[in-house]
Amino acid sequence: MANAIITGEQNVDFISDLIGKMREEGLDRVEAELEAQAKWMSHVAEVAEASLYREAHKANAWYTGRNVSGKR
Repeated sequence: MANAIITGEQNVDFISDLIGKMREEGLDRVEAELEAQAKWMSHVAEVAEASLYREAHKANAWYTGRNVSGKR
């Protein structure tokens, strides 16, 4: 989990820069290569494993849904 305001700003900055680069180069789309996607997913899993998020299912928290009756 992260501070949504900060991560939101980082996402906006990235997308803005990407759109600017695309305009400069006359591109109308971008697509991640399969190898890059796999590397990113591996990195995300590694970071999550090293955090408390792997224990999130035990929390009675809104973001896991455990506080909602009947939800798993």
